[in-house]
Amino acid sequence: APKIPRNPLPCPAWLARATVLACELDDMLAGAEAGYLAEARKFIEEGRGIDLQWGADMGIYWNPRDCYEDPARWGLKREKKLFIPRGICIFLHRRSVPPWEGDPWIVGLLVRRANPSSEADKLRWVPFRDDGAGPEEPKIRTMVLGLRGWPVILLESALDAALVFQECWGTVATVATCGASYPLDLDAAGM
Repeated sequence: APKIPRNPLPCPAWLARATVLACELDDMLAGAEAGYLAEARKFIEEGRGIDLQWGADMGIYWNPRDCYEDPARWGLKREKKLFIPRGICIFLHRRSVPPWEGDPWIVGLLVRRANPSSEADKLRWVPFRDDGAGPEEPKIRTMVLGLRGWPVILLESALDAALVFQECWGTVATVATCGASYPLDLDAAGM
């Protein structure tokens, strides 16, 4: 598979805020509030076949509301609020299998919107850089689940990679490019 150079990681403030958001969504899941669980099950378990707890272990959570965040909290200098839509939050990361070896390395955040206005608006990347806001901006788009040395299945969708990893637990690793035209970055290619 083609490879692209190692991309810059998000800044420490972005990484910290993304971790806080993941913890907040994890707390909602653990709180077992009926309305939240019903929506999460509808979109993640029934809609995608991913067990809610497995999803959480893989960085996949239900975000029940549109959020408009202060970009400064994420280490961004832009004036416009940072929009994180209601939907399935997919925290892209490089992790081994449970028990997780060290802290998760979150490298990106992608949201599959619950009610997109069009097919083109289904997925939304949460930017982690102020420069190069256009489509040519280098982004870390690859998610890795599993251990080095396992057979690897390469998929386009992070949700598909999570489902395959869940169903083939302990026998394969999965790598998601998060887009059909996106090559692997060097970190993922090393897998």
